Amino acid sequence: CRHMKMVAILASITNDIANTDISIGFNSALHRIIEAIDAISSTCSSSQQAFVVQ
Repeated sequence: CRHMKMVAILASITNDIANTDISIGFNSALHRIIEAIDAISSTCSSSQQAFVVQ
């Protein structure tokens, strides 16, 4: 193992990796959240119900 080269690529959907601007996985998670909120928004506008997104 002394001569084995290794590369580590950190990924996080919460974008909480120190010393980085954006981590791998964050952008796709953010887009999925936006799609889900858009779907809920169209349902909410056609009904009299309230929706909570956490």
